[in-house]
Amino acid sequence: MSRYLETSVYSLEGNSIWDVALKFERLGLEQMNSNSDVIYQGQNMTDSNVKDATIFKIAFDKFFSLYKEFYIKVAKGTPSIFELDVDEQFETDVIKESEKGPIKLSINKYVSTFKSIENSLDDTRQIIIKHMGDIFAKIEKITGLVSDNNLTKYVKLDMIPMALNRLDEIGDEIGISISDEYPLKYDEITDAFDQARSNKKKLIIAEYNKEIKSKNEASSTLKLYEGSSSNILRDMLSVSYNLVQDISTKRLNLQQAMINDERLSLSIIKDYELILEYNDDLFNSTEVKKNYIETYKKIVENVIKMQPFIKGIQSGLGQDV
Repeated sequence: MSRYLETSVYSLEGNSIWDVALKFERLGLEQMNSNSDVIYQGQNMTDSNVKDATIFKIAFDKFFSLYKEFYIKVAKGTPSIFELDVDEQFETDVIKESEKGPIKLSINKYVSTFKSIENSLDDTRQIIIKHMGDIFAKIEKITGLVSDNNLTKYVKLDMIPMALNRLDEIGDEIGISISDEYPLKYDEITDAFDQARSNKKKLIIAEYNKEIKSKNEASSTLKLYEGSSSNILRDMLSVSYNLVQDISTKRLNLQQAMINDERLSLSIIKDYELILEYNDDLFNSTEVKKNYIETYKKIVENVIKMQPFIKGIQSGLGQDV
């Protein structure tokens, strides 16, 4: 069985070959357990103690397989959008949106309306003041457009600093600094722009968080009611209870038979240690606390009851306990 091999069978979850592999392993363990006369990995099944130890090991393999499957489904899960880095997603979406042809065209078309000035100085100042008023008003027009979503509005606001840059170029052409000549109006525009951008980003991030919350709730409900994780937990409880019963009635004989077969004993010790490691994550898992804690606590109680048995094997092998 794969219990004696380091494989990647448990490295993924989902409707994939890894789930299929897990199911086949469990099926194989159940089939072997149902046939008490089978020769398991070269063991001599005519010795009753060896036979009991081997059957116990098969059941423990099943328990370990179930435990690891539950660990992967609940403690590890599948990242996808459920663990979305909203800031990274935001930056990615802004780049994608800004590369869209219609948005580029809209921005360039607006900036191109600011032409070079060839009139007298007095006319020039009036034109610049009018341009600055237009730019300021444009901020409200962009943010208030019903047909655009928040991401599109955020990207279209790029036309504000681009229009100001164009206005600076016009000022350079006639020998004045726009920000120096009209500091109050210039600051009013930049402040309004910064505030509009900030508000839109907050709304976009809120949309991401709402989507994540919705998908997490759907995922949590699905895990709880689809029967997959809860059925695994139910099987874990049943198998762990039977293991504890076997230990209670056959402890000394089982221990001695396993001590006599080092491969068998080392395997069960290693798997038990991994179960304890998985338990650390599972007990701290929000998913377990929310949906599975009562049943899981009963399983942990059975795991604890197995500990003296495992320590007895370790002691018999001369290992530090």
